[in-house]
Amino acid sequence: MAELNLDPTLKNNGGSTNTHALLAGSLAIDTGTITGAPTVDQCGYTRDATPDVGAYEASGNPIGGFWMTTEADVGSPSGVKGLDSWVDGDVLQFGDPDLAFEPGGTDGTLSLVFNADKFAAGVQIDALHYVTTNITIGSNTTMDLEAGDVLFSTLLAETLTSTNTLSVEDADVVIFRPDIEGDYSSGTFTVLLEEFQDPTGWLDLGGLTLVEKDTTVGGTLLPAGSFLLVEGAAASRKEIHLYTPTDVAPARAAPLRC
Repeated sequence: MAELNLDPTLKNNGGSTNTHALLAGSLAIDTGTITGAPTVDQCGYTRDATPDVGAYEASGNPIGGFWMTTEADVGSPSGVKGLDSWVDGDVLQFGDPDLAFEPGGTDGTLSLVFNADKFAAGVQIDALHYVTTNITIGSNTTMDLEAGDVLFSTLLAETLTSTNTLSVEDADVVIFRPDIEGDYSSGTFTVLLEEFQDPTGWLDLGGLTLVEKDTTVGGTLLPAGSFLLVEGAAASRKEIHLYTPTDVAPARAAPLRC
């Protein structure tokens, strides 16, 4: 099997399980067929028009990357590699080619994933997370998320319309699941967590991250299925809250546990 030229180390190359990477010169590269092939590999990377054989796509681009929105329109010229301008309803991906983070400098290419105005005119998304692995949320009532789902919260109460219609509040966390994997032009909306609250009232979310696998930071365990949250109010943006849900919608989310 030497001609396959695999990385001999089974390791985390992204995604929910470890993989053997294909190295340069592998006979598995570009020798698969697109017919019946999944659009992403095991790592969550997009496959190209001539996919590789097996679970790993050597030339794949991370479909997740770093997803974000902005509070205002950005006109031309934006000065950003890959995207000349965008509006505040656009969901953007900061990723390859040239994706790099500190140390050594931050670089990457910005691209448009979808425009949320298509689902509710004038909508502003103030918190966003791209799900990279299948995971179950909640310990009492539960909900299953799938790789490729998008979690978000809106600045104001909105009525979202695509394959279904859903009214949401500004303290809700919503799942958007595309009808076709990787194609965010249409899909289904579901409330995952409703009316986030802390002891002072409902939270105006300014950012959210789903912890997708058990992670220890500074001696604190962040369990898979929990959330890191930032409030939208400027005075609270220095605080990061850890929230571990026991119930998901339609049960009301428990008070925030920090």
